[in-house]
Amino acid sequence: MKHNLFYLLLIICHFIYSQEGVFDGTNYNVIKKNPDAYHLLALKNNVYKELTGIESEFINVKRIILTDVNNLMLPESFSNYPKLEELIITNSTKINLTENFKKISRIKNLNSLELTNCDVSCIPKDIILLNRTPINKISLSNNNIKLMPSNINKLRVKSFDLSGNPLKLKSFTRLSTNNNIEEIYLDYCDLKTFPLHLGQMKNLKLLSLTFNNIEEVGLSYNGFIRLELLSLTGNPLKMVGIDFVDNDENLIIDFIK
Repeated sequence: MKHNLFYLLLIICHFIYSQEGVFDGTNYNVIKKNPDAYHLLALKNNVYKELTGIESEFINVKRIILTDVNNLMLPESFSNYPKLEELIITNSTKINLTENFKKISRIKNLNSLELTNCDVSCIPKDIILLNRTPINKISLSNNNIKLMPSNINKLRVKSFDLSGNPLKLKSFTRLSTNNNIEEIYLDYCDLKTFPLHLGQMKNLKLLSLTFNNIEEVGLSYNGFIRLELLSLTGNPLKMVGIDFVDNDENLIIDFIK
């Protein structure tokens, strides 16, 4: 399954980019010879360590995928990729997030961070160090996260994906005071009740709750003042009767079973 996901990521990347400029092998000596020829690096295991100290030579790399890495510890020089905008870490375990967030926060042009299928169970408060970057999107999907840190309200990001995590109610309470997030994805989280607390998020425009176990959404309440799209597809809904008192008529509700 892990290898299939890795190759799927590569296929997607090849679709987005042309073949030229994509490195998806393990012979790092190849890319060392002509580092400015690449815009995407897909590195398995610990190959990323072999590039330590020469990151600045990869002047056109915008996306890096790290997969199947155990005990991931990014080097201090990792932030030296001049144009790096997207970092994907997947199928990796025993990641010291506190230390790695410090390294990632130094990436000057970082726009997107994905940390998926990494068996992460706890998000440290250091996640707000990412505010030092111009980051817009964070995905922590398909991990084992139950609780958001108490300072999550300070995270400045537009899109936040927590799909596939067994989140507790307290996480929604903490997220509810974040007025920076515009899109939040909570698909496949095994939710049984509609997360009303999120209605307090003043700039939330998209809320995706697909393929959970929500049966009823039938309350009138204040909140969700800027919500434009609510996706409930794949839930065993028995009643949908929503009156968003503070919202206008532009709200689209998708609840196809």
